[in-house]
Amino acid sequence: MVKIGETKIRSAFVDYPVPLGLDGQGFFKMRVPTDSAITSSTELRLSAVDTGGRRSSGKLIIRKPSVTLSPETGLRDSYVTLKGEGFVAGTDSLGNSFVIDIQYGDKEISYVYPNSIGKFEKRFRVPKDAKADSQHIVTAKVRQLDIQASAPHRIPAAGILINPDAAPIGATVTINGSGFPVNSAITKVGIGRFHAPVRPPAVTDGSGNFSVVVTVPQGLGLGANSFSVSTDYFAKVGQFQVIP
Repeated sequence: MVKIGETKIRSAFVDYPVPLGLDGQGFFKMRVPTDSAITSSTELRLSAVDTGGRRSSGKLIIRKPSVTLSPETGLRDSYVTLKGEGFVAGTDSLGNSFVIDIQYGDKEISYVYPNSIGKFEKRFRVPKDAKADSQHIVTAKVRQLDIQASAPHRIPAAGILINPDAAPIGATVTINGSGFPVNSAITKVGIGRFHAPVRPPAVTDGSGNFSVVVTVPQGLGLGANSFSVSTDYFAKVGQFQVIP
């Protein structure tokens, strides 16, 4: 008989009877049960008693699940890879494979099956409606059990980049932005003190990203000039160099 603490391990987890050699040694496989008392523990006391009343004991360390994200920072709608280890493996008491549900914040976004040693890897996209300039918790939880692990993912603040970042008057430049309000019209693009017309009119996409092409306006002085992009309720400013 094999026990964890004072609880006998059923035949579903140990193939009884366990044969012993002439020297009294026996080697056998045991599946670790998945009831909450065990999954919430970090160390289990094991004992075995043979038909002659001889007893042996030991301990089993229970690895707690953990997850990592790569990258740990990314834009809305960008791809992220979640890796986990130390999760439960195999099937539940009904013979169903264990499933790990993945949540981004409070939104369930995907699921994955752990492998035979409790590991998994899942690639998913950051929700488009997640808030920029904030941190969100990604959680992997075993659907059938109270087992989970989580890691933070950061969405950076809105940003704009101009390419090239130095150009002469009359040249065309491309302004790329991210983290802006989603599906919003670009109402104004400014370089220095001048308005730079955008044709055709530009709108941010469902993730708050955009790309516009403008012409460096006449009248700017050489050297550093600011540039800005605005929607109805949001604006971002950057720096640009006017060269001869």
